[in-house]
Amino acid sequence: MGGLLGIRDNLQKLHRLGLGFQKGATSNSAAEEFFDLASELDEQIGDLVGGLADVRVLLSTIGDLYPESLAYGSK
Repeated sequence: MGGLLGIRDNLQKLHRLGLGFQKGATSNSAAEEFFDLASELDEQIGDLVGGLADVRVLLSTIGDLYPESLAYGSK
């Protein structure tokens, strides 16, 4: 599963695994899964932030094109 729902689900899973660490009930395989998942989430969120930065640049460019004739209050 990908996208925002996948990130949400993986964050919840990371939290559950982290709670296992806190309680001291963590196997080596769970520890490996925890760190692999954290790395995967870091990459996914980095990609998402990069994509959003691109969208923000585009929206800013569109905003710069706003004609003065449409400025608020002028008719």
